[in-house]
Amino acid sequence: MELLKEVGIIGASHGWVATLKNGIVCQDDLDLHAPDNNPKRIPLPPLETLPHNQTQIVTNIAMSSSSPEDEDCIVAVKFLGPQLSLCRPAQRDCTWSNIRISDPSFFSSHVMYSKRDEMFSMPSSRGHYTRSWDLVRHMKEPKLQMLMQPPEDQIPRMTKRAWQRLESCCTKQHYLVESSHTDETFMLKWYTQSRPTLNVWDHFLLLKIDKEGNALYTKDIGDLCILLSRSEPICIPAKLNRRAKNCIYMLTEHEFAIVGIGSNQKRLKLSKLSLRVSHLTVSQCFSNFIFKVEPCGSTLRDGDVGYLAIHSYIDNLIDCTPKKVPTELAKEMGTIGASHGWVATLKNGVVCLQDDLDLHASYTDPKRISLPPLVTLPNCQTRVVTNVAMSSSSPEDEDCIVAVKFLGPQLSLCRPSQRDCTWSNIRITDPSFFSSHVMYSKRDDMFSMMASGGNYTGSWDLGRHMTEPKLTMLSYPKQRVVKDRYIESMGKFADKELMRKCEWLQSEFNSYKTLSVWQFTSQIWHFSSQVWQLHSQVWQLTSTSYQHDSCCRMEHYLVESSHTSETFLVKWSTYINPQEGTVEWDQFLVFRIDEEGNAVYTEDFGGVCIFLSKAESFCLPAACLHDQRPNCIYHLSKNSFGIRCMDDNEKETTGDLNFPGPFWFPPKLDSK
Repeated sequence: MELLKEVGIIGASHGWVATLKNGIVCQDDLDLHAPDNNPKRIPLPPLETLPHNQTQIVTNIAMSSSSPEDEDCIVAVKFLGPQLSLCRPAQRDCTWSNIRISDPSFFSSHVMYSKRDEMFSMPSSRGHYTRSWDLVRHMKEPKLQMLMQPPEDQIPRMTKRAWQRLESCCTKQHYLVESSHTDETFMLKWYTQSRPTLNVWDHFLLLKIDKEGNALYTKDIGDLCILLSRSEPICIPAKLNRRAKNCIYMLTEHEFAIVGIGSNQKRLKLSKLSLRVSHLTVSQCFSNFIFKVEPCGSTLRDGDVGYLAIHSYIDNLIDCTPKKVPTELAKEMGTIGASHGWVATLKNGVVCLQDDLDLHASYTDPKRISLPPLVTLPNCQTRVVTNVAMSSSSPEDEDCIVAVKFLGPQLSLCRPSQRDCTWSNIRITDPSFFSSHVMYSKRDDMFSMMASGGNYTGSWDLGRHMTEPKLTMLSYPKQRVVKDRYIESMGKFADKELMRKCEWLQSEFNSYKTLSVWQFTSQIWHFSSQVWQLHSQVWQLTSTSYQHDSCCRMEHYLVESSHTSETFLVKWSTYINPQEGTVEWDQFLVFRIDEEGNAVYTEDFGGVCIFLSKAESFCLPAACLHDQRPNCIYHLSKNSFGIRCMDDNEKETTGDLNFPGPFWFPPKLDSK
């Protein structure tokens, strides 16, 4: 647990973290590739503090190889101020070589190891030159390299106001980062305007530096991505870990974000990442999902436990709660579904409902309700679950029915509060429902599912529709109408992109007068051709939107709004890149279904928003959310989440991240 405290780690490099407590210790506890039961701890020699220096506050550490056990590995520790210390941990009589830096421009710089030069390098505070050290001839006299700034026509085009904002930033940091795969060196300039525990505004400028010291601004680093944090900066191919290429992954104590280098826009932003319980509060009223479980010890009942960290949509913040939950709930196979804040686990053929992840439940005495042992119907399976649904907000309610939909023909229902509770197992004969998601309809008082083609629904209960489901055929508008509205919604996005680019060019033209009329016209023509290509691609996608290939996945969700008594069908199409396995795009079509089965395409949900995840889907009034924007779909999977606003078909937030529990949990609101 000491490693998870703010002062527990002073730096990291190559998966090894360094702690400072009566001396520096390198350890691989946080390396997923290291043995779980035998972590390595390598103590370094006692620190020596040079006169008029300090060795308590560390800027960062760097290593020359992937392990301090390597014979030729050198560990560098850059302290805040003039001192830089180097040592070889594998040597028998290892000692520190302490270097006093005389140039104040490097007192707060970050150190990195260059494999190309075999030296430790740092940029000056203004980024005009670099200095490099080693344990041989450049120990006392560092190698100096002046950087040749780019010519004026290479400087990024920004408005005068934007440049003034950069100059007024309260934090300006420079990082050197080297790609061992392309043998390129980059300097990253990070400008930040901030308030306590929150970055208000960030901007990045990236320069590519050659061996002669020529520094050229670039917005394209190809298939690479840069990982920026308190550890040594890393530059790796995006394909290695399925990351977004040409992006900066930035991580601070309070924020995680993915920033596109070309646009300088944050594709994903998660604020207030600090997981110190005393520093964060809990939102008790708004929809949230599990962000992570921070280990904090173990108990006799639950084994390993951790603090529950949730993402709340009251203010888009990560909140670490003082609630301790079993860490197994954060594992990918730990839960099988969720409904009304209750999560379901499946272990040894028994489904257990528990409210550990419900922020409204007891922090010290969570409820665990074990359901009867599962009964597997012939030629069915009960190990892989599609989802779980409940007819009321608590399985302790007298009339509550729990439905478990297994992948395949079996649907099982039971009443947990009954004394002699047993499963009522239903064999579904129609293969169109084998992979469907189940939901409970308060309007019909039945459990309903959408057929895989989206042409009809089936509904079951514990009465007369247990063996013979109620089928409702859906009547859609003409295919052409849906297709036209799909094109229109995508066209709005393309036109907005064109206007945004034109406004940017106009602002540049008015601010600097650097673009000639011919240049301005050619730029407009270029962007117009791009938008025309976008329209062509959209039409091509639309023409095949109902004939998806093997790489495209379409899922159907039924969701009912208890606030407006309306039922919606959401068709969620996702295109997955077959080579990289990443999501290229996703699209939503929403239909309002009335009691007669008429399905009408709509972009107006009547003041509510829809939440889709592995949990039972639900609707919330937009007034409950932080931005109060209606007609949005909040979608969450184990690898990504996003917000799709249907009124302008704009994807406001999206990102790739691993979530231990991809469940939206509804708030405790009165149904009105």
